[in-house]
Amino acid sequence: MGTWWYKASDEPHPDKAHVHDFDEYLGFIGTNPNDPLDLSGEIELYLGGEKHIITKTCMVFCPAGLEHCPVYFRRVDYPIWFLATGPKKKYEIEFTEKKGSSVNKRERGLR
Repeated sequence: MGTWWYKASDEPHPDKAHVHDFDEYLGFIGTNPNDPLDLSGEIELYLGGEKHIITKTCMVFCPAGLEHCPVYFRRVDYPIWFLATGPKKKYEIEFTEKKGSSVNKRERGLR
């Protein structure tokens, strides 16, 4: 799954903490042509309930079972390419209210 972000927003994406039964990689890729390692923005990402601020192009590894998200795009100076990938044919997401507490499960087949 990939998404372009062109402007900052107070709305998180994804908006709820969740877990997977597989490892996942989250990519935050800056598009500043003069400095591709510069994210040209600021991302707020929650991993295991802890807030992390991202300002450089990077990939974040989320091992299976790690509660992650929400993600806030707090500042966007150049478009940011956001992608999520993992080693599964079917993407399943389990939203959590509290760590270990299931709210609902959603799945989407990848083609």
